[in-house]
Amino acid sequence: DVNERQDFAAVTAVIRHVLQVLKEYGVKRVTFRSDQAGAYKSSSTLASIQSIADEVGGITVVGYYFSEAQAGKGPCDRTSAIVKGVTRSYADAGGKVLNPEDFYHAVTTSRHREGISYHLVHLEGSGEDKKPKLSTTKIPEMSK
Repeated sequence: DVNERQDFAAVTAVIRHVLQVLKEYGVKRVTFRSDQAGAYKSSSTLASIQSIADEVGGITVVGYYFSEAQAGKGPCDRTSAIVKGVTRSYADAGGKVLNPEDFYHAVTTSRHREGISYHLVHLEGSGEDKKPKLSTTKIPEMSK
C-alpha cells in the first residue's frame, strides 16, 4: 500500500528481510546504521533486533548506529541519488511511477544495478500479528 506507514512493525520486517538476504550471501556479522527517525530508534525496534537475528540464525548483529540528519550517510546518499536518477529517467521516458510496483519495475529494468539489490516485499497482517518478540539479549556494541 502506498500509504503504508514506516512504523515499528514495518521496520522490523525490513530488518528481518535484510538479515535473511545477507545470510544467503554468507554474511556472518552485521552493523546497522540509520538516521534517527522514530521507528528506527524506538525501544521496541531496538529490543527486537537481537531476537530477529536469533530467529534468522547464523548472523550476529554487532552494532546499531544512528546518524544525525544529513550527516554521516554519504554512501547511502550517493546510492539514493543513483536510484532517484534512474527513476526520474524512467518517468521522463514515459514510464509511470505511481506505486511501489511501478517503482520496482523502474529500478529493476535499469542498467544501473551494480552493487544494488531491490526487493519488493508486501507486509501482511497488522498490529500484534506483525510485532516480533522483544529480546533481553544485548547487542554488543550498543548495550554495554
